[in-house]
Amino acid sequence: MLLGSRPFAALSLGSLLWLAACSSGGPFDPVIVGTITAADAADGPPAVSAAEIGLSDKHYYRVEVPGGRDLLYAEVAGTGLWVRLLQLNGRNLAVSYDPRFFVGTPVLSAATEAPGAGRAGGGPGPHGFGDAFLCRGPCAALPPAQEAYLAVVENVAGAPRSYDLYVFTSDANDPSDQGPADNGSKERATPLVADGQGFGAIEHVGDADWFQFTGTARRTLEFRVLSASLGLELRFRDGFVLRGSTVGSRTTVFPGERFVVYSAAGRAGPSGTAGYHLDTTGVP
Repeated sequence: MLLGSRPFAALSLGSLLWLAACSSGGPFDPVIVGTITAADAADGPPAVSAAEIGLSDKHYYRVEVPGGRDLLYAEVAGTGLWVRLLQLNGRNLAVSYDPRFFVGTPVLSAATEAPGAGRAGGGPGPHGFGDAFLCRGPCAALPPAQEAYLAVVENVAGAPRSYDLYVFTSDANDPSDQGPADNGSKERATPLVADGQGFGAIEHVGDADWFQFTGTARRTLEFRVLSASLGLELRFRDGFVLRGSTVGSRTTVFPGERFVVYSAAGRAGPSGTAGYHLDTTGVP
């Protein structure tokens, strides 16, 4: 699947050459501006404050990651800036130019079944959402599996800029992805009861959340998203797709059915934009 349904801002020649070198396995030996140990809270002071970055420049930071948290975030506060998370060998894992979402290179493997047809969707929904995390500026996140990564701030503004860089770890806001919990496969689907409600979020690239309806009679399933910018979809195993809507999309769910929520655009984001709500209180 091609990731990202909206193109980035125009790339400079230097950016194109940098991306080509990373993707082709060419030499990668960036100048490291500094080393950061990721903080254990999102609301602390910036790891780098009021840094000056020149036209078309990139600042590379080595990020040391303490263990025990679900997500590593890099967030840049400033204008005309991108932020990236890379492996130490230069492989791009997540990149953002927008506080609402980021993209990366992993392929969504949990939603590869061919689309089908047959269910009716649409209709508004009345339910709201609880508190969720929002980024101050472009941000990128990943589930840390290594002790160190690279965070990169890139100036694409066409003029010198200054920025604050926040680097921190956090627990997932999605309760089905916290700690050892993982509903990333149909075998580990989260139960969704009749006359109940659920919440999830697509918080890293490649994230996919499976659910199984455990009610004994069919119900109306409402799927409501916090932001349309991520292209969230809900796909049943028979291939039927319900596209996320901020006012709520509806279909009928039957006993024992399983479905997956994912980003059709290959995006992810902070839970305040990547979050979604499931409701089975309606009777068809």
